[in-house]
Amino acid sequence: MGRTLSVGIIGAGAIAAARHAPGYERAPGAEILAVADANLDRAEVLAKKHGVPIVYQDYRELLRRTDIDAVSICTPNALHAEHALAAIQAGKHVLCELPIALGLGECRELIQMARAHGVLLMPTLAERFSAAHRQAREIVASGQIGRPLFFRASFASPRSPAASDWRVDPALSGGGALIDLGLHALDLFRFHMGAVSTVLADTGTLAGEAPVEDAAVCVVHGDGARGCIEARWCGAVPARSVEIHGTAGGVLVDAGKPVHVCGAGTGWEPVAAPSTEGPAGIVAHFVACCQQAAEPEVAAEEGTRALELVLAAYDSARRGQPRQI
Repeated sequence: MGRTLSVGIIGAGAIAAARHAPGYERAPGAEILAVADANLDRAEVLAKKHGVPIVYQDYRELLRRTDIDAVSICTPNALHAEHALAAIQAGKHVLCELPIALGLGECRELIQMARAHGVLLMPTLAERFSAAHRQAREIVASGQIGRPLFFRASFASPRSPAASDWRVDPALSGGGALIDLGLHALDLFRFHMGAVSTVLADTGTLAGEAPVEDAAVCVVHGDGARGCIEARWCGAVPARSVEIHGTAGGVLVDAGKPVHVCGAGTGWEPVAAPSTEGPAGIVAHFVACCQQAAEPEVAAEEGTRALELVLAAYDSARRGQPRQI
């Protein structure tokens, strides 16, 4: 284990409170030294809850500190590229919420800059680090369900964001439920099934008048496999489930429940749970990679590919026809 990794968090909203701050608290060899947020009150609330000694309103003050090694970027989507670039130029390792930028060109520029400055740029593809999805991937790889053919994902947060929430402002978010939730579901298709060749998408605003979609459905084609993905803010029931069906059975990942498998002609049965990594999994991995100068399991290019799928899905929805990747 290397020396303690001193971390700053830029953006003190819900995702920082739910994933990043508790993740660093649980990660061996990490300490949160500072929090920055344009809303100083919000930064102070997060800092007080987690015993963080330093609070800034201007993220640039945080980045000027030579005793900070790495940062988490938890700001609105449209600010990620600006904040990531500034952090990279300051010589900080970066764990960035997705998307790392709203354009593919910006993503690639950030990757090149990180390499030039010798720092990590890691996207927060947190679903890949859940114990359940890692277990499901092992089941698929073992051949237990035969050749995987079909993937179904349902990601839903049934309470739409408030009108004041940045996620319903297309200039800040880049879109609605598709980029917020569908990005992670689309990435899980790649994680479990492989590359995507074509996407056909439909989006709509069904439950309100927000300027972004609150529902999206995507049909994706892979190498001999198909997938159906839904992402929504509307409706009354939350969801975070993935089914993978193969020639000899299937595997089901449903958030908060054991992984289930079924065979040909048999019902779903739970399998023994692996050791639980919880929400700290991806943060702990980032910390370890920074300390050991190791390549992360999820490179920045994976975040770029996830954004590429989302942008292709939006283009498909606008054109009303499939979009090749």
